[in-house]
Amino acid sequence: MIQIGRLINQSLYAVLLAATYVTMLCGCNDLGTRQCPRCQTFKTDISKQSNDTKPIVNVYLENSGSMFGYVNGLTEFEESVYSYLSDICLNCTDSLNLYYINSRIVPLQNKLSNNARIKDFIERLSPNHFVSAGGSLGTTDIAEMMFSVLNKTDDDVVSVFISDCIFSPGKGINASEYLVNQEIGVKVAFADKLKDESTFCVKAYRLNGKFNGKYYNRLDQPTNISDIRPFYMILMGREDLINVISKKVPEEKIKGRGVEHSFTISKSTHNVNYEVIATPKMGTFKKCMKNPKFHIIDAKKADKGKKQGKFMFTLGVDFSGLPIAGDYLIHPENYSLSSKDYTLSISTPKEKGKYSHLLSFTLNKQIHQPSKCDLKIMLKKQLPSWIAQCTDEDGLNIHQGDAMTKTYGLKYLLEGIYEAFDCDDNSCFVGMKVFIN
Repeated sequence: MIQIGRLINQSLYAVLLAATYVTMLCGCNDLGTRQCPRCQTFKTDISKQSNDTKPIVNVYLENSGSMFGYVNGLTEFEESVYSYLSDICLNCTDSLNLYYINSRIVPLQNKLSNNARIKDFIERLSPNHFVSAGGSLGTTDIAEMMFSVLNKTDDDVVSVFISDCIFSPGKGINASEYLVNQEIGVKVAFADKLKDESTFCVKAYRLNGKFNGKYYNRLDQPTNISDIRPFYMILMGREDLINVISKKVPEEKIKGRGVEHSFTISKSTHNVNYEVIATPKMGTFKKCMKNPKFHIIDAKKADKGKKQGKFMFTLGVDFSGLPIAGDYLIHPENYSLSSKDYTLSISTPKEKGKYSHLLSFTLNKQIHQPSKCDLKIMLKKQLPSWIAQCTDEDGLNIHQGDAMTKTYGLKYLLEGIYEAFDCDDNSCFVGMKVFIN
C-alpha cells in the first residue's frame, strides 16, 4: 500500500509539474492550452527587397528671376546642388539629364560625361545664363511646372525639381484665389500621375543658402536683400527608385548648409521589423513564449525605487527600409496609438544595431496597473508641422517678422501634393501591434 501511495504521489507530482510548465509556456493563455488565442496567429511579413536598379535622373532647375540671388557668385546654393548631383552620378545613375524650367523646359545637354556636365552646369549658373537660356522669367506657375515635370517622369525616371517654390500671382490678381487654384492644379497633376503609377513617391528637402539679389514679393515689387533664404529640392518617381537615391545619397551628405527639413509621401504601406526589447523599461513584465516579439504578460508597475509606481516598455523598430528620414520619425505627433492609457516617446539607439529607432510606451500615472490591451501603433501619413511654420502667408514685406526664413505659398504646393496621395484606406506608412497582458 505504501508503494502504491508513493506511485500515486509521483504521478500527481508529474501532472502538476507538466501543468506548471504549460502555464509558464502559455502564461498569456487563460484556457491553459498550448496555444495563445490572442497572439498565436499574429505575425508580420517583412519583405526586404534589394533594388540595384539605376534610375534615369532628370534635373529641373527653375531659372526665373526670383532665383537670380542664389546664383550670384560662388554660393551655398551651388555647393548644395553640386554635391547632391555629383553624389547621385557617382552612386545611383548612369544617365543624368539637366534642364532649366520656367514657362517651358529648356534642355541643357552636351557631350560631356555626367560628372563633367554637372561641373559645367554649376560653373555656368548665373543670372546672365538664366536669361540667355530663355523662357518667361517674370512669373512662376508652379502647378504648370509640376505638370510638365510629371509628364516627363517615366517609370524608370526620378525627377529632381530645384526651386525657391515661391508663388508669384503678380499685380492685379486676387492672391488668395490664385493660391487655392494653384493648390488644386498641383493636386490634379499628381492625382493623374497616381492613376498610372501606384508606387509613386515624392520626397521634398528644404535647404538654406545665402541669397544676394532682388527678392520679388507677390505683387512683383523688388527688394534688394543679402541674407539666408530657403530653397527646395523635390524628388518625384517610383518609391523604390527614390529609395535607391535616398540610401546611397542620404540627406546628411548634402553640403552647403545641409537639409533643414524633409517631407515624404507615397501610396505604399510598409511592414517593418520590430519587437519588445529588454531595456529601457520601468516596472516588470514577461514575454509570451508563443510570440515573444509582440506579446508581454504579467505587466506591472515598479513597486520600489525611483521608478516606483511607473510602467514603461520599449519597442526596437527598424525604419531603415522606409522612404522617410530625418525629424519626421522622432516626433510623437506623427504617430497614433489605439489606447489613451499610454504616452509615446521616440529616441535613436546610441550605437548602430538592428534597430533604427526605440519607441517607448509609458503608462499614464492615473492608470492603476497595465490592463489587457491590444495596442495598435500607426506611423501616420500627414503633413509635418514645419510646412505651416515655414509658409509666408502674406508675401508682401520680406523684412517683416520672420518672413526672411519663410516661403510665400509653400503649404499650398505641399498640401496639393499631399491631398493627391491622401485616402482613408491608406492613412499610414506603418502599422504595428503589441499585446499587453
